Amino acid sequence: MRRPRTQIMVMMLLLLAALAAPSVAAAQASPHPAGGPPMPGAPGGPPPPDTMLVPMLLQSANLTPEQEARVRAIVAARQAAMRALVDQLRRAEDDLADRLFATGASNDVSAAVARVSQLRDQLLQESARAALDVRSVLTADQLARATYVKDRMRALQAEIRQLMQPMGRRNP
Repeated sequence: MRRPRTQIMVMMLLLLAALAAPSVAAAQASPHPAGGPPMPGAPGGPPPPDTMLVPMLLQSANLTPEQEARVRAIVAARQAAMRALVDQLRRAEDDLADRLFATGASNDVSAAVARVSQLRDQLLQESARAALDVRSVLTADQLARATYVKDRMRALQAEIRQLMQPMGRRNP
């Protein structure tokens, strides 16, 4: 019975990866100002915030087999649309990069920026709808447990960030 839960986790990771991909790429491309610690998602840096949170929350909610099946159906129903949006976003980001670094090209990149922004917004909207659909599967007790785990994970992330600050910049 372990296999279905693993498949759900993999599908949710794919869904979240689609949402996090633009943020991770931007973080890797943008070093921290003033030579500080790496940005979240950058090599050697902390993980992107909340990227892995939904699968962990679902696992902590202890879904029943029926709930697992419903979550699997929700993710499967949205998978093609998410994949298409991610592909479009990658192409739009490539187009933007090409326009930014083209020699002799116009500095007018506003249309390309608008397209990237529009696709990121669509991806966020689709991901939020999927997350709300998944949330509707949870009982009140499961949602309370997931909320507790989410809050605890955020507190741990904040503690890790604090510990990773250079000595002179740490809050006591």
